[in-house]
Amino acid sequence: MNEIVNALILWYREIIIVFLVLFLVLYWVKTRRLKRRLIQATRKQFIPVLLLDIDPRKPGIFIKNEGNCYVKDITVSDIHVILDYDFKKELTLKFNKVGFIKPKERIKVDYSVFDGDVKIPSSEAEHLNVHLAKSVFEIHLICANIEGKEFKAVLIKDKEGFHIKEIVPV
Repeated sequence: MNEIVNALILWYREIIIVFLVLFLVLYWVKTRRLKRRLIQATRKQFIPVLLLDIDPRKPGIFIKNEGNCYVKDITVSDIHVILDYDFKKELTLKFNKVGFIKPKERIKVDYSVFDGDVKIPSSEAEHLNVHLAKSVFEIHLICANIEGKEFKAVLIKDKEGFHIKEIVPV
């Protein structure tokens, strides 16, 4: 009888050890996953998320920082857009460099509008928002986060507004 009790105690001890080892392995796997998520979340905080904003009722084009980090040295590439009045008109928008924008901030961007090589007066260019809001085009931005790491963003402007196509480190 003593031998049976000793055998059961050893068997229960082995089962407990197996469950403890299994628990430790599962805990280790979960900890690794959480650590990986934490690293990804930390990296996302340093990725600039910029969008342009065109309000047909207000003159001007605005940049919004939708991210959680400061963004600096923002360069917007020239935008070639075809406006549809009763005829098609191709214009080029050339943007001045933006120095710095805080998280969740929205600032007006200085830009010039060209019809070929001819600069359109700024008083007339500001009233193009109604037509720009209806247009479809692609925008390329280059900017840096507060640490100085550069990123390239591609935005798509469609009838509904601006959408991020991609944001990649340079």
